[in-house]
Amino acid sequence: MSQHSSHVQIFPLPTQGNVNSMLKLAELLVLAGLKLTFLNSDYVHEQLLHHPNVVSRFTKYVGFEFHTIPDGHPRAGHGFMEIYESLKSITKPIFKEMMVKMKPRVDCIIADGGLGIAVDVAQEI
Repeated sequence: MSQHSSHVQIFPLPTQGNVNSMLKLAELLVLAGLKLTFLNSDYVHEQLLHHPNVVSRFTKYVGFEFHTIPDGHPRAGHGFMEIYESLKSITKPIFKEMMVKMKPRVDCIIADGGLGIAVDVAQEI
């Protein structure tokens, strides 16, 4: 397989609808020959593992990797706004460290519009 020209990271909000649409985009990008890292919250990735056809579908692509990150959200009995707060306080510093250490370096981050931590980290590094 030839060397990938660019490394793209996709980071959806940790909700199933957002993940589904971003997985479709990820598939198109990896088919175009890009290296792709798909960053899921630990919780959402655990849900994907209950559907082995999803995981096997994507792991067959050379240049595609799933990575996970904690989102710190307890889910039960909490509203959607708590996800944003836990993403800022828990996920953001972990994401920043991950981005600094990631090899090969990420050339492009595609994140949901509501995921401001991705923009903050990209500007910081």
